[in-house]
Amino acid sequence: MPLKNFNNLLKRFLTTTLLYVSATNLPASSQDSTLKSNPIVFTEAFFGFSGGRAGGWGLGFEQSYQVRNNLFSVRFVGSAKLDFEGFISPFVPIPDIELTATADEFSILYGYRKIVDGNSFSISGGLSRNKYTFYGNNGNNIYKRDYYIGFPFELNYQIFKREKKRIYIYGILPIGKPTGLGQGIGIKAFGNISRNSYLGLALSYGIGYYKKY
Repeated sequence: MPLKNFNNLLKRFLTTTLLYVSATNLPASSQDSTLKSNPIVFTEAFFGFSGGRAGGWGLGFEQSYQVRNNLFSVRFVGSAKLDFEGFISPFVPIPDIELTATADEFSILYGYRKIVDGNSFSISGGLSRNKYTFYGNNGNNIYKRDYYIGFPFELNYQIFKREKKRIYIYGILPIGKPTGLGQGIGIKAFGNISRNSYLGLALSYGIGYYKKY
């Protein structure tokens, strides 16, 4: 390649590179105000009660990622069914509680999530791998253990911050710049359709990016 052509090509490359670097480093006020960069991703824990064969008091964890209105989630739910048998002694008010069954569920879900300011509504369904354990002999021995496939589902309502804000330590001391990272609380109706079905309601608490800020 002739030296003159090479120099012209190099100048074009440097000019294009400088223009790109300058554009990507402009102040936020000089860029398109509609530009959204952060992903919608959040983690939540939830606690509640469910009825059904595999129901009981349950604790769950869920990781979600949203693309447009499409919601992808991975969920784990562990529950325990307890029976109240009275009190250990008529003189000591300690309840006699018997463990009768436990259930574990690992699920992959796909759904639809709609965001309106600082609120969101979502519905999801998917496929799960479940384990149900029934205890005999007053809850001391495993009487039956069952592994099976299920069809999990859930409906969610969440509340989170509407705009970027600084993070405060103990709600008093601000740190860093305004960020979209924040907390969210909500209500979750969840269940699983299988040979050991259940349906429950829980309160959820999470942290992450709940929308594009």
